[in-house]
Amino acid sequence: MKQKFSPNAPLAAAVVAAMIVGMLFLSYFLSSGFYSAKDGPPPLSAPTTEADETGETGELYGVEGIEITPQNVQQVIEALARAGSYSQTVNSTLYYDGQSSTQVVAQYVRGDICRTDVMRGGSAAESWLRAGDDIYAWQPGGSGYFHGAAGDFSDDSMAMLPDWQTVTALPLEAVVSAATVISGGEPILLVTANSGERRAEYEISTISGLLHAARIYEGDTLIREIRVTGISMEEPDDFRFVLPDGTSLLPVDETP
Repeated sequence: MKQKFSPNAPLAAAVVAAMIVGMLFLSYFLSSGFYSAKDGPPPLSAPTTEADETGETGELYGVEGIEITPQNVQQVIEALARAGSYSQTVNSTLYYDGQSSTQVVAQYVRGDICRTDVMRGGSAAESWLRAGDDIYAWQPGGSGYFHGAAGDFSDDSMAMLPDWQTVTALPLEAVVSAATVISGGEPILLVTANSGERRAEYEISTISGLLHAARIYEGDTLIREIRVTGISMEEPDDFRFVLPDGTSLLPVDETP
């Protein structure tokens, strides 16, 4: 029996969304080999998954009694929690006048500190480091750096990542489709939403709470594409959060 959601019952919708996310977490751990026969039966019935020949993308991810739909995906997105520490590489491509331009950044997050390296030719051409309300910027080769207020600069905007969380604020009719597939061994939300003349397609990890890919169209024309690779939820190394003059921005209790 499918769950039904009512706009007059936000608490119930939030509870069911949290349950969906919890079931997806459970299915991920079961399918990742965390469960073995000697551990006894799992606490909930395991969901069914099917992967294609490449192992990268699967069929719809089914959990008995739960289905991702355009009616509940906004609540599911709200229930996702972003990983506290992670690293990723973001490839952002703009398409215009028959041409394209790509920016590549490497990003390292540890709690409330985020470093973003703008990459050119395989190495960092400039670095940005946000710690709380402060932001620092420098180019390699010296000990000097800029220091100012972060203001409206966010970790996502520094990496040119679209603010996919705004999907939760769209009117329900703007959500065109929603489903879940298996990619790289983990369940990924696929969401398509309209905003004015533009259509956006998002791929969001239900495990890390991070964006994996996005495509933005104006009419039928692709104008922007984002692909995130090398995602790791391991804690980035301490040196990533050190300024050119040797000052570490890690909290005192984390600094070696």
